[in-house]
Amino acid sequence: MSSYVNSLKLYILSENTVLRQRDLLGEHGFSVLIDAESEAGRKVILFDTGQTGSVLVNNANVLKAPLKETEVICLSHGHFDHSGGLISALKQIRRSVRIYLHPHAILPKYKKVRRKLVDISLPHDVREIERYRGILQFNTGPVELAPGILLTGEVPRENPYEEPENFFMKQGSNLVRDFIKDDQAIVINTREGLVVVTGCGHSGIVNIINYAKRLAKVDEVCAIIGGLHLAGAKKPRLEFTINAFKDANPKLLAPCHCTGYEEAFIIKSNLPKQTVQAAAGAVFTLP
Repeated sequence: MSSYVNSLKLYILSENTVLRQRDLLGEHGFSVLIDAESEAGRKVILFDTGQTGSVLVNNANVLKAPLKETEVICLSHGHFDHSGGLISALKQIRRSVRIYLHPHAILPKYKKVRRKLVDISLPHDVREIERYRGILQFNTGPVELAPGILLTGEVPRENPYEEPENFFMKQGSNLVRDFIKDDQAIVINTREGLVVVTGCGHSGIVNIINYAKRLAKVDEVCAIIGGLHLAGAKKPRLEFTINAFKDANPKLLAPCHCTGYEEAFIIKSNLPKQTVQAAAGAVFTLP
């Protein structure tokens, strides 16, 4: 990317944990509001919407985050804990807004829990989204959201460590394995390197970082923020991931949501200066 974002503010609106600040709420979910300023102007992007609209809206009000000024919504993938607050967000925005998502994000999705299939789908249908003036923009490849800001689209899976879990989806009447091709991240180019924002990181955070570098044609990484989907990860994968973080050497590493508490502690112990908690209520100003 030849364009840069000069200033950047990221508000964590939904997350499993909460900062010790009055009136904030938490939930199992993730949402971040990105307020970016470049020479081309300002862009406000909502990346994921958490599980419930009540948490999203409450925390945006507490933080005085510019949720109502959102110009674009992006969904990292089609699971309920990243998309449940979508209608509430649209009600706050109260105008037509583009929503970028992979075609698989609207399919019925399931996870096996104790040998039972549990529905984890996006909880809103297309008609409901359109009724609240959401304009669905399906993407499989990269999308330039603004100068210096990319949505990755599908992320190539290139290493043997970052294997997807046992997820499933319905295609027509068939229940098939879901490799979560709809997983995507946001990449922001600053003068100090890339800011990589993930929802769950189902593609594997190392795959995401490597793909972000290729897309942007930038090697430096300034920050990694979001869910890393490492909860329950085995030792070889954790070691592989931590070594990749050390190689990338970001100034800020903010794991959250599905990273796993023990796994986040291990990351913190290996990269103590860079690693911080990305709880609901956290606000990151970069670069």
